[in-house]
Amino acid sequence: MPFSRILVPFTEMVSPSEILAGPVIVAAAAGVAECASSVVTAIRGKRKGRRIMGVLSAVSAWIERRQQIRRLFQDDARQLIERDPITAYYDAQRAAARARFAGDGQGFLHWAKVAAEVARISNAPMNYEIVESIVDEEERRARLSLE
Repeated sequence: MPFSRILVPFTEMVSPSEILAGPVIVAAAAGVAECASSVVTAIRGKRKGRRIMGVLSAVSAWIERRQQIRRLFQDDARQLIERDPITAYYDAQRAAARARFAGDGQGFLHWAKVAAEVARISNAPMNYEIVESIVDEEERRARLSLE
């Protein structure tokens, strides 16, 4: 680890120019040591560079996948609004409830995001009692299908 600053104790003061010259010489020596250590780091860094590029490509792939998922639920929300703008939110909530009671976790999350996106971009009024009745209806339907 290179030193950025080394303190050298002076026992006697001869002149201010010698005191000011001391840190400059020490800083220059630290710079030479830092240069030598950077050469060794550059040699070792080839392997690390490959690992860093692997991490960056993994992060880039993750970001691209998240963008694809976002586009997917935004497209579904737009399709529901184009089909019927008044009931689009309730249709997304119904699909989310069906996926939830079917045990499809990813489907539930998708349709919940679609419902949130519909709520964000739609001007239609939304009533929570209607959403509760939709969930109750889907729960009854799921129980009847299991029996």
